[in-house]
Amino acid sequence: MKENVEAPAHGDRLNVFLLNQSESMAVHVEEFGTSMADAVASSVNLYLQKLDQLRKLMPIGFTGDHFAVVVVGYGPEAAKVLLRIDPTRTEADEERTRSDKSGISSDSEQMNFPVWVKPVANGRATLCHALASAHDLISPWVKRHQGANPPNVINITDGSVSDGDPREVAERIMELSTLNGNATIWHCCLASSKSEPVFFPTEEVYSTFPDAWKLFVESSSVLPQEAIPDLLLQFPEVSKVAGARCCIFNADLAMLVRAIAAITHLPLP
Repeated sequence: MKENVEAPAHGDRLNVFLLNQSESMAVHVEEFGTSMADAVASSVNLYLQKLDQLRKLMPIGFTGDHFAVVVVGYGPEAAKVLLRIDPTRTEADEERTRSDKSGISSDSEQMNFPVWVKPVANGRATLCHALASAHDLISPWVKRHQGANPPNVINITDGSVSDGDPREVAERIMELSTLNGNATIWHCCLASSKSEPVFFPTEEVYSTFPDAWKLFVESSSVLPQEAIPDLLLQFPEVSKVAGARCCIFNADLAMLVRAIAAITHLPLP
């Protein structure tokens, strides 16, 4: 796969979102007031909107406008790049906007936001293929941007995997690096029913997890030191960070938004 994800050489970052768009994401979640697929699309669209607003408000040269973003969907196809945004352009795929009916935004003056990513729920949860696509995107990028911050891979899912063990390809991603550190893999697993959330588990906690959850823990990164301040700001309930893994389980919509804000260092409502 040949991708062209350009960004300035310093102070920038590549964020790769992997969105589970398999049929299991069609389930309606009462707490969300919508389907998982719609909640995921709304959260990512909110992030893209805020990123666009930041770029328009800040002066030229501000490092915050130097983000490259790629969104990969997996489900109907093994892995497909849905959206690619370079540091100089952010345009919605469509002119239309959608109403924020889920209450994801607390900004009462901004009830509509552009549609960059549409909700989809069909096919199988081919996470391994999606991670392989992320590796193919990141590998040439880090070679061109060694002065940049290390990339983030943010997988948003209901916790299903249908194409094997993701740990091997995840390890290959985490070996990719810039001069400032290794690529980081984050898993945000949503809950279809109200369950006790688990934030950034340490080994003491995840050693007791079921095997299905361990796949995600063991294919995620250890929490990087530079991410801790923003993470604790968004998740003050987290008490242990030493050795914690970049995973959230049983997340609701508000937790997903908080996680995206912490990972991307971009304040979201």
